[in-house]
Amino acid sequence: MSEVCSCLLRDDGWKWRRDTLRLSYSPYTSPLNTTDVVIENIRTLGNLIASAADGILLRRMIGGTVRNCYIPGHLHGITLAEQATSVLVTKNEVPGNYLDGIFIGATTVPEEITCEYNWCWSNGVGATAAGIYAQAGLRHNIRHNRLGTSGDSFQSYGVHVDAACGDVEVSRNHVAGVISIGYFMGSSTAYGCVRLFEGNTTNATYVPTAYSGLNILPVRLDLGTNGVAMRKFRAQRVSLSASTTPTGGSWLVGDDIEYGDPQAGDYRGTLCVSAGSPGTWKRYGQATA
Repeated sequence: MSEVCSCLLRDDGWKWRRDTLRLSYSPYTSPLNTTDVVIENIRTLGNLIASAADGILLRRMIGGTVRNCYIPGHLHGITLAEQATSVLVTKNEVPGNYLDGIFIGATTVPEEITCEYNWCWSNGVGATAAGIYAQAGLRHNIRHNRLGTSGDSFQSYGVHVDAACGDVEVSRNHVAGVISIGYFMGSSTAYGCVRLFEGNTTNATYVPTAYSGLNILPVRLDLGTNGVAMRKFRAQRVSLSASTTPTGGSWLVGDDIEYGDPQAGDYRGTLCVSAGSPGTWKRYGQATA
C-alpha cells in the first residue's frame, strides 16, 4: 500500500484530503527495516569555511541512494555517519569542499557503504583530504570512481582507507591527479582494513605517489573447493622478514604473497604452509638466472 496526498483550495483556506491507492510497487527488502529513499539531482553550494556544514549528511539510514548530485563548497560533500548501512552513493560530482569529498565514518560505525561512479576532485581546500575517505566502518565497496583531476592543486589523496576500517574493497578506480598519494591504504601492518585491492589505476604524470600504506596488498580472494578462502597478496620483499615471512598479522594455510620485485635466480613468491601469526612460509617458483 502507498499513500498519495492531494490538496484542495476552498474559500475557507487549504483543506488536505488523503487518498489511499493500491500500487504494484514491492521493495526488495522490508520497509520495516530499510529505507528506499532516493536523494537525487541536488545542487548546493557551501561557503567553504571550516565551520561549514556537510552538503549531505546521512545518519541511521538503512538502505537508500544518493545519486546525480553536485556538491561543492561544504565541510564534506557527502557524509555517511552513525549507523548508516547499505547506502549507495553513485554518479555524484563532488568538487572543492573544505575537507573530503565523500566521508565515511563515525563512532558508531557505518557498514556496507557503496561508492561507485562518482567524480571527486579539488577537495581539501582547507586541509589534507581525499576524494573518498573511509575513516571507519566495515565492508565498504569503493569502485569505478574518478578521483582528482590533472594538475589538481588541493586534493591530497584519491582514496584513503583508514586502518580502523575492516574488509573494505577498493577496485577499478582511477586517480587522474592529486598532490600527494593516489591510494592511501591503512598503515603498514593493518592487514584487516582492506579485503581487496584490484584494477586501480593512476595518471602517472599528475600523481606523485601511486600507492602508500599497507605493505602487503590483498589482490584476490577465492573460495577453494573445501570452502576455505584462498587469498592472494602482493608485496615488495623488503617488507618481509628475510624476504619470506610477513612481519605481523594472522595468516592461513594457502595464503600466497607474490613478490612485486622478482629477480633472476630468486623466487616468485612465498606460501603459507602452516597457519599462525605469522605462521610458517616457504618460497616457490625460482626463476632461472
